[in-house]
Amino acid sequence: MENARAIRKILPYDDAFIGQSDPSQLTNDDHNKDKEVTGNEEDGYYDDFEEDEVNDSNKQYTSGPSDPHSGQRSAFPIGRLTILQSDLSTPPVNVADYLARVQKEASEIPAVTRVAKSSSSNQPEVTNQSHSKTRGFGYEDTMKIDSKWYRQFVKATFPATRARLLLHSAAGKGPKSITHKDLPQSLVDWRKHLLTHSPSSLFLHALPHSVLLTLFQYACKWTTTNMPPQLCSWIYGMLVVLPDTLDGQEVSLLRRLAKKCIAVHMKQDHRPTIQVECFLKFTVSVVAGIYAQSDLIELV
Repeated sequence: MENARAIRKILPYDDAFIGQSDPSQLTNDDHNKDKEVTGNEEDGYYDDFEEDEVNDSNKQYTSGPSDPHSGQRSAFPIGRLTILQSDLSTPPVNVADYLARVQKEASEIPAVTRVAKSSSSNQPEVTNQSHSKTRGFGYEDTMKIDSKWYRQFVKATFPATRARLLLHSAAGKGPKSITHKDLPQSLVDWRKHLLTHSPSSLFLHALPHSVLLTLFQYACKWTTTNMPPQLCSWIYGMLVVLPDTLDGQEVSLLRRLAKKCIAVHMKQDHRPTIQVECFLKFTVSVVAGIYAQSDLIELV
């Protein structure tokens, strides 16, 4: 009965939801039944409504008391006296005691940390001195190259050298491939071999690709301001026989070699020889132009 009375307070046309489309369609008997159930103002209909309001005002909340500072209720029903009386030195005995300790500990932490102001004499002096732009670590970023020479080298000179070396290798007599056991096995042995043998297109084309990559790793160590010209010729020949398409790791290896060349080129205390300077310029141009690493150069 109480549920029906509550529904009728919210939905005055509740009979329309069970087959009657309008209150005017109700019969007299229906009206009488409705009157018996709901009553009227004299029978205490509104008295019941006022009684519900009183009951709502006396409802007990499950949340905690209002905080005097924020005006909000705490999430848990823990009184402020319980929080103040909680002892942080002993273990909590129940959940409420634990929550009270957490709230007390949080309330004792200052929201703003105050730091004593230091005297002006301890402050560092601000000056307008300008500092030069220096790099503490790594290589220099770019090499300045004449734009006209660079375009001629990438589009004509280097491709022509490749074609000529390939024809010379095809016409020559020599092994089509070389196994690893026939080659030097260490950096020192390779350096000795390259310095005691003239550059050979037959030998370079017969080298396995993995061996070429190993030699480029060694080349990063061999590239110095006073490297022998014959070693420069060998490394440049290795660039010539490389395919145009390389994977990311292989391009990264060439990029490391190019950065080493730029660093050697930028040395001020010990300038490289003419032969070494040409090798540095050629190597950086190949990596920048053929393998799309143009950020390594600055065209002027």
